[in-house]
Amino acid sequence: FGDRQYVEIFGEVRQEGKVKKYGGMTLQDLLYLSGGLKQSAEYGRIEISSIINIDSAKSDQTPTRTVMRTMKVLPTLELDSASASYTLRPFDQVYVRKNATFELQQLVQVNGLVKYSGPYPRLSKNERLSSYIARAGGLRENADVNGAILYRKKTQYYSDNVKKNVTALRDSTEGIELDSVRTSLTEVAQEFVSIDLYKALKYKNSQYDIILQDGDIIFIPEINPFVSVKGTVQSPVKLTFNKEHTNIGYYIDKAGGFGIRPWKKRVYVTYANGKSKRTKNIFFFHFHPKVDEGSIITVP
Repeated sequence: FGDRQYVEIFGEVRQEGKVKKYGGMTLQDLLYLSGGLKQSAEYGRIEISSIINIDSAKSDQTPTRTVMRTMKVLPTLELDSASASYTLRPFDQVYVRKNATFELQQLVQVNGLVKYSGPYPRLSKNERLSSYIARAGGLRENADVNGAILYRKKTQYYSDNVKKNVTALRDSTEGIELDSVRTSLTEVAQEFVSIDLYKALKYKNSQYDIILQDGDIIFIPEINPFVSVKGTVQSPVKLTFNKEHTNIGYYIDKAGGFGIRPWKKRVYVTYANGKSKRTKNIFFFHFHPKVDEGSIITVP
């Protein structure tokens, strides 16, 4: 008529969960039944939570309480003799902590018009954008250095990602790990980061030469020789960029001029890397931003 006894194990073992307890079961037996320790296990950080005086309510003894014990692990991920022979109690919970300094290779994807595109492992946590471009063999001849875009996924530590995964907060045994090797462009294409690759390569280790993270995707497009004119114009059109004409008026004129009730004070230009510049107004004078290859002129 006795309750079925079990123990639980969590953390850096190959198989987490409940294990049926039998008489004389030791900590080493539990680790064996759980598939053993992972290479990412922390030395000396196996914690055991035990319930003392579990039948105290029946015999009017001291109240039930929980105690914690910490066991040591050898550098070979084996237990010492004292820890291995430790006998588990019913309903014990064993936590194998993770080594904070251990991690697998982290990859950054460099795509587009570089000499050798593909994934590149991070050499250090402080490796910057210019270093990856150099390792990729540099830019090709027709690469648009001003149109480079960074795609960055939301890791499990981003607050937005945690808010969307409420179940991960309820159950601490289920993480929301994201595998950087399997990161695809479709997963992050909706949220790109505008960067200035020209200044990053010119001023290395500056604020423009940003530190890349695991799973980042750098895309360097081909030079776009066109300029698009959209919004309140007579005929929205896509035109060939003319290096001799970098003013907005030239391209709006090619689109037939302004349409009905254009908001000239709010005309803005979106560049190839996603950044935008607005028109600056001083009294009745409008100072429009310059136009570059791949720009989009929008007239509200």
